[in-house]
Amino acid sequence: MSVAADQMVANIKGRINDELVPLKERITGLERAIKYAEQEQFGGMCMRYKNFMKRQLVAMREYADMLEARLAEVEEIRAA
Repeated sequence: MSVAADQMVANIKGRINDELVPLKERITGLERAIKYAEQEQFGGMCMRYKNFMKRQLVAMREYADMLEARLAEVEEIRAA
């Protein structure tokens, strides 16, 4: 691969990682919030809110999986 192509691949990987790292941190925080909300002292918490947090978590995980798949594809292109 040429130097320009290597730089382009590195740039793409960097942008994906720049988005993926904070997303994983938000996922971890949301998982903690859901776990905390499900403790006994919050047993009466609005079910709609808990369900909203869980749907948001699923969407964030799916997006993180998609970003990781793109990152793997970029690695494959770079290896080729």
